[in-house]
Amino acid sequence: MKSSLKEIANKIGTEITIFSNGKWALNKQMATAIHIGVDVKNANGCVIVDIGDTTTEVFIITGRRVFSHYSTMAVSYDILIQDIVLYMRYMHRLRINEVVAKRIWDAVGSALPDLDEEPAAYDLIGPNCVTALPNTVSVSSTEVAHCLDRNISRIEFAIYEILKSAPCTLHTDICRCGIYLTGKGASLRGLDKRLERNFDISCQIRE
Repeated sequence: MKSSLKEIANKIGTEITIFSNGKWALNKQMATAIHIGVDVKNANGCVIVDIGDTTTEVFIITGRRVFSHYSTMAVSYDILIQDIVLYMRYMHRLRINEVVAKRIWDAVGSALPDLDEEPAAYDLIGPNCVTALPNTVSVSSTEVAHCLDRNISRIEFAIYEILKSAPCTLHTDICRCGIYLTGKGASLRGLDKRLERNFDISCQIRE
C-alpha cells in the first residue's frame, strides 16, 4: 500500500519528502495546490498566492512541480488584522482587539478604496485610548483599504518577484491559468480585482 501511495504522489509531483520511518509527505506548496483543487498534473504556469495566518507564500506550479517559490513573514492575515487594530488606535483613538478587528474585516474590509460607489460603513463602540470612556466610531471600507494598502503592496511585490523569475516561455501559460488566491487573507473583498487591475492577469479565490 505504501508503494502505491508513493506512486500516486510521484504522478502528481516530484517533490516528496521520505522520512526515516518510511512515511512520505508532499511538498507543502504542492499539497496546498491539491487542497484548493488545482489539477497539478495538467497545470502549467499556475500562480498560487497563499495568504496564511503567519506567512504569505507565492509560487508557480508547472510540470508537476513547484517551479518558483517566494515566502515572507512580513505580511500575513494576522499582520493585516493588526493593521486594523493600530489604525483604530492612532486614527480614531479607539482601543480594540483582534476579535473586533476581524469583525471590521468581515464587514467592511476592502483592498480597493473605490470598490463600492458608496463606501460601506461599520459602526462600533469601544473605549477611548486616553479617557477610557466609550466612543462610537463609524469605519468605512475606504478607510480600511487605505490602512491595509502598505501590506497588500508587499503581497504584490512578492507576486512581482515570482513573475520576474519566470522565463518568458512560461508567461503565456501564467496569463492563461491565472492567479489562485487562498488562505485567510484571500477573503479580503476586492483583493482579486486589485491584482487583476495591477497585473492584468485573471484571479480566482479558492478556499
